[in-house]
Amino acid sequence: MRKILIIPLLLVVSSFDVCAKKDDENYQLATRLAKEYPKEEAVILNSTTEISFSASVNGTIYAMEKNSEEIMSLRMNARISRFVFYDSYSEIQDSRLADEKGKRISVSPVCGNYEQEDLFHSDVKVCSYARSLDLIGDILCFDHTKKYLDLKYLSRQYFSDPMPIRNKTITLLIPDWLESDILLVNAENYQIEKHSERIANKELTKVSYHAVNLKGYEHENFSLGMQRSYPHILILNKKVKLDKSNQDLLADLNDKYAWCKKLIDGLDTDYSEIGPLVNKLTTDAKTNLQKIERIFYWVQDNIKYLAFENGIAAYQPDEAHQVLAKRYGDCKGMANLTKAMLKEAGLDARLSWLGTNSINYDYSLPTLAVDNHQICTVFLDGKTYFLDPTEKFIGISSVAERIQGKPVMIENGEHCLLDTIPVLSSEHNLEQYKIDFAVNKDRLEGNYHAEYDGNSMLDLFRFLNSNEKNKEAELLEDYLDRGHRNVGFSSLSYENLYKRSAPFSIDANLDVENSVNAFSDELYIEIDPYKEFNFFSIEEERVDDFYIGEKIDLTAEISLQIPAGCQVKHLPDELSLSNDYYSIQCSYELVGNKIKYLKAFRFNQSIIPVEEFENWNDAIKRLDQFYEDQIVLTLNK
Repeated sequence: MRKILIIPLLLVVSSFDVCAKKDDENYQLATRLAKEYPKEEAVILNSTTEISFSASVNGTIYAMEKNSEEIMSLRMNARISRFVFYDSYSEIQDSRLADEKGKRISVSPVCGNYEQEDLFHSDVKVCSYARSLDLIGDILCFDHTKKYLDLKYLSRQYFSDPMPIRNKTITLLIPDWLESDILLVNAENYQIEKHSERIANKELTKVSYHAVNLKGYEHENFSLGMQRSYPHILILNKKVKLDKSNQDLLADLNDKYAWCKKLIDGLDTDYSEIGPLVNKLTTDAKTNLQKIERIFYWVQDNIKYLAFENGIAAYQPDEAHQVLAKRYGDCKGMANLTKAMLKEAGLDARLSWLGTNSINYDYSLPTLAVDNHQICTVFLDGKTYFLDPTEKFIGISSVAERIQGKPVMIENGEHCLLDTIPVLSSEHNLEQYKIDFAVNKDRLEGNYHAEYDGNSMLDLFRFLNSNEKNKEAELLEDYLDRGHRNVGFSSLSYENLYKRSAPFSIDANLDVENSVNAFSDELYIEIDPYKEFNFFSIEEERVDDFYIGEKIDLTAEISLQIPAGCQVKHLPDELSLSNDYYSIQCSYELVGNKIKYLKAFRFNQSIIPVEEFENWNDAIKRLDQFYEDQIVLTLNK
């Protein structure tokens, strides 16, 4: 009997030993990875995406995207969240969570509209799957399948994820009847290998990309988004070579434009409300340019912008009369209303498509990934005006930073026009101020004058407009002190508030507390109340380019009346820094009985690229040191 009992006991012990060994291996791997990723709760050990293409009997073309992930916890009670997006042209067909042994875990996904900001209307939806892993080294497997009903919407696949990935493989099984180009983007600093093989017996080509050791991506501040920095592939499905195919693809720009045009050709504008409004706005206009201005500014001021950016909502506008009735719309709806109103006024207005500066592709690529925005283009007297009514308070001769230099596809009958949005220099955004200071005990008091133009003016107007308008003077004081508690403004007077055709100017009295310190027979004075870009260094580990938001042209002249009985003992040395991206010039000068401080910042680009971070941080370090130096006056004895 004893021998019979020993056998099953040994089997049980052996089984526990295998499980313990496996668990121990997982734990050791997890603890090692936790040191490598100290900020992460989990890591994706393996992630695979396989995309295949099929054609039904009736000629309908579709794609299946099968995804599989093996996720390991690096911390106790790690919270894992996975998200799957879909829209009118795709659907989630299957999804499952399982443990390491393949045992299914019952989790009901939470699905709904995808929302950004406060109000976001589009056909994009998301399903969220959440699960906690109790122990270090626990494994969660997540599989899901997504079906694309229109291959135009299968345009891009990313390698990176918010979680780090140890191994990532993207495979495409491209049948002989489908003409596709696959482009690898942003792969320079990543370990990504491509392998392609022809599988003759299945009449397809298998293209695989394998990446290792991908860091988790973060939504970094001052960033234009992951598309510009993180590795991904563009899938250009160009042509179906099947007799029964009933799906149009995008082989070139002509196909892209024809598809976009088809979406707007079906619009049927009701002018019964638009006509009287246009007549009211333009009756006493003396020129056609005045008509454009009045219509363009009316749409900015009276139609609320809501962002719709995905699915078919990225291309098909709302009817112009519907936008007018609702008093809100996305970029397409607002552009369409602007076009309709301008055409009613007898002007040559057209819808136009483009990508903002968060997109770095152009129209040489026939893909929906190229554009995410729509504006109205007007031709008048040999000039082209690019009107983006989503940009509140912008003037007719200006364009927003986010679309400057971007290629634009303009509606033009059967064949589009291609153009490029003008690039405005930093001088267009001029901000300048002048301060005349005098010493009053431990503070500086003086007169302040400032002028704002371009984007610097828009920033000010938008700040005021987003708050209570009946507190205008108070809000202006808040804006001018820039968060410095020791800076105070009073007796404000200003001109051209909310006007788009002239710079905004303001005058005020200014006092700066605790800016004068006396030690023995010396006065230490901080004459600069703002110290722009102080401590504005960039993190060394940052992945994305640093997006400032606009080109900058900031100049300041600050003078200080030297108090009676004092003389200058020390003035800070001049600071002069310059390269292709920016220049920083700061200097002090003694002129008669005044100290004159000049400061100028000019940023020729709105982006500081990653390769420039080291130089930028060095410049900011030197600027910080300059700001730390003070004026020193001595009392005459």
